[in-house]
Amino acid sequence: MAKLSKWLRGNLKDNVKETLGETIEHLLKLKPPVKKNKRRALMSSLRDLMKKDEALRKEYESLDVWFTEKEKNLKTVDKENRATFKKARVIQYSISYGADSIQTQNSNNIAREHAVSTNIKELQEIDPLNGQKAKKEEVENLSSLRIPHKFSFPASKQGSYVEPILEHVEKALFRFVVKYQDYIPSNIVKEFAIKCNPPRNIDFSDADILCLLNFIIKHISLFIIPHSDKTLFHGEYKLKPLDVLKSFKIEARNHYAHGITQSEGKWNDEKLQRLSTLALELVDCLGDENAFESLLEIKRNLSSELAEQYALPLKRKHESDEDEFQEKKRRMTDEELGELMDFALDIINKLESESEEHLNQIVRLAVDKNEAFINIWRSLITRKDENVKIQKFISLMNVRFDMNLKNKIGTN
Repeated sequence: MAKLSKWLRGNLKDNVKETLGETIEHLLKLKPPVKKNKRRALMSSLRDLMKKDEALRKEYESLDVWFTEKEKNLKTVDKENRATFKKARVIQYSISYGADSIQTQNSNNIAREHAVSTNIKELQEIDPLNGQKAKKEEVENLSSLRIPHKFSFPASKQGSYVEPILEHVEKALFRFVVKYQDYIPSNIVKEFAIKCNPPRNIDFSDADILCLLNFIIKHISLFIIPHSDKTLFHGEYKLKPLDVLKSFKIEARNHYAHGITQSEGKWNDEKLQRLSTLALELVDCLGDENAFESLLEIKRNLSSELAEQYALPLKRKHESDEDEFQEKKRRMTDEELGELMDFALDIINKLESESEEHLNQIVRLAVDKNEAFINIWRSLITRKDENVKIQKFISLMNVRFDMNLKNKIGTN
């Protein structure tokens, strides 16, 4: 152990990384003088160094913090001081896209519209930097008008995807705080609810998606101990939940509330796909399997419909090209038309018929560029044997046009 401690003192400089785990992994690559259980030996030796050596603790403060917090555990709150959330809530979404939109006018929608109208002020009270963020988003929204975007769906169709996505996320956020209410002190919820504008009920029965996001973000320490594996979150972001929480708040929820509505709507194809992806990442982080399955189905349907929309112009272009190709095949050049006339005038001199009208009809079919007649002619022009060509022409014309043609120099 003394040998390893000496080795660590000489190798810690410039090798402490962003997390304890990354630091240990990096030190292992430097081949410490340990034969068995290298990872455990490194952790134990580092912990002892941090406890015994004050100078080392000051030099490597992050290491000391990591080991101190690693020994901590998430704390539950006694029942008397524990937050209590209302299990049943009414959630309704209404997306406005201008004069052509239809909204359900009821008290719940009016309350929600009032909440949305005051969200900027609420954001500023929860996070003073949000006032600056709102201005920045406004500039970015104006800039985005100059960037071409594809809108495959009309505004109403966009809403049919956005509303259920946001509803599933809001329910998942609420189920998360209810599930872990043992870790949430009631006084923290009360203080937060009072500061909201408008104030929220302390049981969160009227908490919307922004309120829930802000609460979890502001009090993230209730659900995770930094620089440790102690967390109530799940999945890819279980140790970095703020990444996905803040991304959803800024990219998805704030665009829903404050994004500029263009003539085609608010949600272009890229933003719709990004919304569906962020929602899946967020509910996966919250560990909500029911919401994840529902959102996964929505994302699949969205991807399928967008694929159909993208394929439609290609299909139409292919059909148009095919029609043009077929038309070009049917179209005759002046040279081909001359050859057709010569053929018709030449062949009638080699034929006879009980009806003179049949011979005259051959010339008319050529002049009118009759498609069936042209096909017969084209099938014969490569024939080198003149007698075979005449006999086939007679057979085809008799069948196709109900004639009674004969070869002047032979039988039909």
